[in-house]
Amino acid sequence: MIGTLLNAALILLGGMVAVLTPYRVPTGYQYTIKTLLGFCLIVLGFHTLWTSLADAGNFATLFKDLFVLLIGLSVGRLIGRFFRIQKQLNHLGQFAQQSLDSNRTDRNAVGTAFKTTALLFCLGPLAIPGAIRDGLADDFKPLAIKAVMDGLATMDFVATMGWGAIAAALPVLAYQGTLSLISWQLSPFLEAHSLADPVHGVLGFLFCGVALIILGGYRIELGDYLPSLILTPALAYIIPF
Repeated sequence: MIGTLLNAALILLGGMVAVLTPYRVPTGYQYTIKTLLGFCLIVLGFHTLWTSLADAGNFATLFKDLFVLLIGLSVGRLIGRFFRIQKQLNHLGQFAQQSLDSNRTDRNAVGTAFKTTALLFCLGPLAIPGAIRDGLADDFKPLAIKAVMDGLATMDFVATMGWGAIAAALPVLAYQGTLSLISWQLSPFLEAHSLADPVHGVLGFLFCGVALIILGGYRIELGDYLPSLILTPALAYIIPF
């Protein structure tokens, strides 16, 4: 939950800085910051993935964990593509972007600024995996990375659309906070049945994917992998060896 609180706080901070001062972070500095955050995220992703596999006590367990993770990711992606998860997310993102572009000159569009900014922040690729990681492992670092990027974005949104963008902190707090609380509630069950590591393995993969998007602008359909967060621990539970 700490990560979500930090995320909401930096949205508020970035918005207030934009409202009260003329200061804006130069584009070059923003690019440098996002690059550094991308490298931090890829290290965090590999660390999360590695630690999810490092608990294997022997080769057979390690083989099973790798097998479950690969099958979970592959089949999960097929399910995601079947239900067109990424395409639906893209449509929502395009709607928000079009709304943003059409209202850049209207600083009085408070409601539009709020809805557009909230949609963009809640659809961010780190929102779901970051909130789950925060709830399961009490690890707020992925959402801390998202918080910095959202804070920088809020400064630009307030400058172009007005103070309504600041209110996006509320749906971000509700949405990510709910995911973290649900994950926290499920954590004892997952730990008791050795199902937490498969979830963390998928999260590590997703973090690495987001890092590649930040660093290189790669078009990775990460939304289609979201079913893997449920499928992978389910496979780990039913596979006997």
